[in-house]
Amino acid sequence: KRVQAVRKLSLQSGSLPGLLPPPPPGGLQVILQPKNQADRQAEVREIKRRLTRKLSQRPTVAELQARKILRFHEYVEVTDAQDYDRTADKPWTKLTPADKAAYFTSCWVAGGFPTRINRV
Repeated sequence: KRVQAVRKLSLQSGSLPGLLPPPPPGGLQVILQPKNQADRQAEVREIKRRLTRKLSQRPTVAELQARKILRFHEYVEVTDAQDYDRTADKPWTKLTPADKAAYFTSCWVAGGFPTRINRV
């Protein structure tokens, strides 16, 4: 019976009793005063101008680091690299297992590898 009474009251008042005030008798009221067309257009132009300026100016690395957007390890300095043919023959791809074993053995004897080599 209590659920039915609460439901009946909420349907009558438009809300649950005690939680929200009932709506005004004239319906919903407009809180903001209506603006004329010229004011709205000026406001839109100002917003566009401000956003365009924000998007056209890129922050410096120092500004991004100060705002903790860019960390030190994420900052990479780009330099020019020497341009050369990278499609050259790679001789280490043509080594046979015997050649690899001989190479590792010679490195082991010379002291090039501090760790033990597992031979198969």
